[in-house]
Amino acid sequence: MNMSKCQVKHNEKFKIVHKTNLASLAIISAPRRKKVVKMKKSIFIIILFVLALVTFSCSLVNISSNSDVLQFSPDKLPDGQVGQAYKAVISLSNQRTPAFNMGADKDSLPPGLTGIFDQEKQTYTLAGTPTRAGTFSLTVSALCYGTNVSGQSGEKEYQLVIK
Repeated sequence: MNMSKCQVKHNEKFKIVHKTNLASLAIISAPRRKKVVKMKKSIFIIILFVLALVTFSCSLVNISSNSDVLQFSPDKLPDGQVGQAYKAVISLSNQRTPAFNMGADKDSLPPGLTGIFDQEKQTYTLAGTPTRAGTFSLTVSALCYGTNVSGQSGEKEYQLVIK
């Protein structure tokens, strides 16, 4: 059986292929195939646009809604004194699920102070004896578990003055 023999005839609307050795006839509508591909691409682009729009709208709702924003308290940390014991407790509220991590970058803490997260109490405690005066900027962040809902995250920037 010689498979290499193939006759192809072109017509404006159809491409007709007749394979003589297989005694089969295949009719392929080339212009229609191009329209289908273009239509599929258009539908795909429309679906992507709608998904992007829905995602953006949902994020705007979350941004404008304070009901899902993690709350840190106190609003301001108490000042400290060099050489005197210091302790400040930052608590977290308004979380849908418990926090699994809460803390600040240890390099932003005043020398002599450390931060400890208590998962049971959902608090972050700054404690120790400061060894250097200054104003220290630290950002306390929290991450909550996600199960049937998305895990929340949030942060609050504090200024800690050590005199």
